[in-house]
Amino acid sequence: MDNGAVVGVISVREARMALLDPAVDRSATARSFARPAQTLMADDDLRSAVQKLAEMKAAEALVMDVEGKPIGVVTREGILEAWRRATQSE
Repeated sequence: MDNGAVVGVISVREARMALLDPAVDRSATARSFARPAQTLMADDDLRSAVQKLAEMKAAEALVMDVEGKPIGVVTREGILEAWRRATQSE
């Protein structure tokens, strides 16, 4: 975060790959590996969240509150698991 704004995101997979790559400068910061964050709003329902992730071609997104502050992360896998649990009891 920079002055309260999200600068970017890096996944665990991306961090692991960088750490295992001998060509990567060990003094590099997370910011040098970060990519722009995709965002969803806290009140987005599952259908719109899935649609937005697909449109953004993203596997995950930051969830923002009405003030634009990050409050969590949602993943495609998490959404699918929530849908599976919700429909399993039907």
